[in-house]
Formats: sequence, structure tokens, C-alpha cells
Amino acid sequence: MSRTFEAKINYAAPPAVVHGVLTNTEFWHWVFKDSEHGSVETRSDAPGTISATMTNKVGGDALPGLVRKVVKGDLVLVNTDTWTTFDGQRANGTFSGRSSKGMGGIDGTFVLHADGDGTVIHAKGAAEVKVRIVGGAIERLVEQMMGNMFDGQRKYVEKWLAEQT
Repeated sequence: MSRTFEAKINYAAPPAVVHGVLTNTEFWHWVFKDSEHGSVETRSDAPGTISATMTNKVGGDALPGLVRKVVKGDLVLVNTDTWTTFDGQRANGTFSGRSSKGMGGIDGTFVLHADGDGTVIHAKGAAEVKVRIVGGAIERLVEQMMGNMFDGQRKYVEKWLAEQT
């Protein structure tokens, strides 16, 4: 069984600018430049598109207590964000994630469009954890973690934009 979730991420910058950052390979490598436990690989099949695959090693001691009860040792998390071209109105994307322990994963979609003078990204997805008894509780944690990840990505985009001006 999976748990669905939705998130709304607001940006002050216009959609073409936000999309331009999210499809910029330099941005993704900048985000991970000082990471000791993470890396990113990017691929673009056409201008204005990207597939960014992020790999993060999470030490067992950094995992929430409930997760530590069922997962022994470190986890390697692999997440991929993709974006299509921006057509002047909107762009679509996808996200997915898996863990090294085969506990389950996340899959979902993004829609980026204007919201007044700024941008909004609507994210919809589902988390599925394949752990008996506590899987539902861990799915709720995954939903919270996704919200934190989306907010962190927004902060990186805003910092990138501030440093580029």
C-alpha cells in the first residue's frame, strides 16, 4: 500500500527563471559541491530539459529512530528529478527515489507555472515502504522528508539566483 502526498512550492522569481535554474547542470553541481556524502549526475537530451540523479549516503545514526529499528547500518538514497522544456506557460517534471535497502520508494510529478509575478511548482506523488507493521509510519516520515527536500531545493534556487546577480 502506498501513501499519496502533495506539495506546493512557491518562488518569487518568474517561471522561466526558475525553470532555467532547475535545468542548469551548473546549478545541480553547485548544490553538491561541498557535499561529503552526496553526488549528482546530470543529463540533458535537449535544451531546457534535464535529468538530475542525486545520490546521498545517510549514516545509520542520522536516520529517524523508527527507521533505525528496521534498517541496520547506512542507507544510500538515489533520487532523480527530470524536467521538460518550458513552453512559456508551464513545464512538467517527474521525481523518483529509491533506497539501497529495497525498502520501497517514491514516484511523482511536478507542474511548474506562473503564480502572479512568481512561480509555483505543484508536486504530487506516492511513497511506498515495504516494511511490515511500521511501513505506514515510515511512509508518513517519507512524506515529511519530501516536504523538507522541496523546501531545501527552493532555498538553493533562491541562493543561486541571488549569487548570480
